[in-house]
Amino acid sequence: MMKKSIFSLLFAFIAIYASAQCEAVNEINENFDTWSEIDPCWNVVSNGGMVYAEENVTFYSFMSPNISMFLISPEIVNGDYVLTFDAGTFSLAGEQPEGVTVEVGTLTSNEDTSSYVAVSEAVALNNVFQTIETPVSFSGEAKYIAIKISTVTPHSAAGIDNFTLQAVTAGVNDVQTSKVQAYPNPVVNQLNLNSDQNIQEVKIFSTTGQLVQNQKLNGKKSTVNLSDLKPGVYVVQVVTEKGVETLKVVKK
Repeated sequence: MMKKSIFSLLFAFIAIYASAQCEAVNEINENFDTWSEIDPCWNVVSNGGMVYAEENVTFYSFMSPNISMFLISPEIVNGDYVLTFDAGTFSLAGEQPEGVTVEVGTLTSNEDTSSYVAVSEAVALNNVFQTIETPVSFSGEAKYIAIKISTVTPHSAAGIDNFTLQAVTAGVNDVQTSKVQAYPNPVVNQLNLNSDQNIQEVKIFSTTGQLVQNQKLNGKKSTVNLSDLKPGVYVVQVVTEKGVETLKVVKK
């Protein structure tokens, strides 16, 4: 009886300790280099494939065609974030590397993917993968980020080398203390600009430096329509009578 009580207390302590280590986070910067197995605060759903850690996280379809595998983050604190995949984050391997895609979504449970809601488009992977920045918002029941790797043939494999999640609040504070204010941030369609100087022009660039929108203006208050832009992070360059101010804005 004494031994049973000791073991019960030990298991209770382990459960409490593990739970304490998996509190909700508001930032993730994980390169997986030290992983030899999936971290206990993360989870995977393989759906007939294999998802394992070995200095990165590898998704392997094994013998199964047309499957989706998931890497699920720790719980995320409510708020607005940007998830970044740098160039080279993903790598392809296996006998059939074609037809592998990556998509980002949210979950209400880290074990059941039936609540998965995509927040990005599915992107075909290759070994010269471009940088992607995806805005992700958490409120209500959505608590987890899921990286969804989908394959169409057996023996396809993809690896992920890093996972960077940052809150948007820092960027918002920078905007609010600047001479030019941009709101709301994140923005859905209409971006409002306020300045203590006359705004002459607004240029919007992608994070790769491509000019995606250019608008001539004349006034201290202006509204810029961003409805034609894809979700992501953009650099907004505001030209006023006194100079140029650069802001970072997230488009939902």
